[in-house]
Amino acid sequence: MWQGGKCGNVSVISYQLSVISYQLSVISYQCSVASVQLPGFRVSNQMICGEYMKNMLVTGGCGFIGANFVRYLFSGENFGGRVINADKLTYAGNPESLRGVKEAFPDRYHFVRADICDSEAVERIIAEYGIDCICHFAAESHVDRSIAGPDAFVQTNIAGTFRLLELCRKYKDQIRLFHHVSTDEVFGSLGMMGISPKPRRMIPAVPFHIQSCPPDHLVRPAQTYGIPVGNT
Repeated sequence: MWQGGKCGNVSVISYQLSVISYQLSVISYQCSVASVQLPGFRVSNQMICGEYMKNMLVTGGCGFIGANFVRYLFSGENFGGRVINADKLTYAGNPESLRGVKEAFPDRYHFVRADICDSEAVERIIAEYGIDCICHFAAESHVDRSIAGPDAFVQTNIAGTFRLLELCRKYKDQIRLFHHVSTDEVFGSLGMMGISPKPRRMIPAVPFHIQSCPPDHLVRPAQTYGIPVGNT
């Protein structure tokens, strides 16, 4: 999950953990403010910690960042709902990363082995658990893998994200927020410290970077359909 080219570098791992904190700060911010106006939708301070977001679908929740995100959710008080973790359990998914979570939160944590490219499987999850928020981590990663087999990256990162957004469009009266977790590498190769300088435009350098750009572009226009979206 989203580790391409970053493993083995302590500063890079620290950066990944900071992304988790930032992801939560986005949600916490939505709780703290009275309201945030998005095109066609209004996000209020009740959405995460109040009456609206009670059933969060986390895609790729067994990956490195996704698993830490799930643990972070249960470690605080801002989110009191359920987490449904949908993960295909490929090379990047490790259920052991969430050992003890189900035992600690038997009624609030649920795992479903599913592929985000399987619309029927994901729709069953949305319907069965009453999903009202999706935090999307699931993605193919690692630069070398994207060079050796780019097809999987296109299918998961691009087509998979599109299928999730289509389901959000179908269930837009139920789903209150779709938040997509991207990678800074869409802005080019990482610098010496493992963090790209983030210029104003995307400058992908290898297949992994290129296939990470389209999901970002798919997410923002989803607001056209009245889908509240975020992108980290």
